[in-house]
Amino acid sequence: METPTKQRKDGTVQAEDEVRRVLRALIWRKGRPKIAQSMTELLGRTITASMLADFTRNGNGKRQVRFPLAWTKALGRTVGSDDLAKTQLSDSGRNALALGELLLPWLLERGAREQSRRGSRKGR
Repeated sequence: METPTKQRKDGTVQAEDEVRRVLRALIWRKGRPKIAQSMTELLGRTITASMLADFTRNGNGKRQVRFPLAWTKALGRTVGSDDLAKTQLSDSGRNALALGELLLPWLLERGAREQSRRGSRKGR
């Protein structure tokens, strides 16, 4: 099911709530100052702890501060999570990712078994 994009009276949409919720959870893990410093180094521009606070704050009609999509990779690298990037996937993208996450362990195990069989055949 796609995320509704109907605009509210305050100018926000439900998708922004999800982004803010995920940002809060990710930033809480490591702390704003450390994240700001790391993102500054990765992006080559100054990111401050107060900027990160603004991105997680519920906005109002006068001040709608949104997290720049272009910074998503830097944040993910800094906190060690792709959760924010996942919020931007379509339903089909989320389904494909979920399927891949289910199949990957099986494929890795199968590959390891094949490698082991090949290795034991060479030793004969």
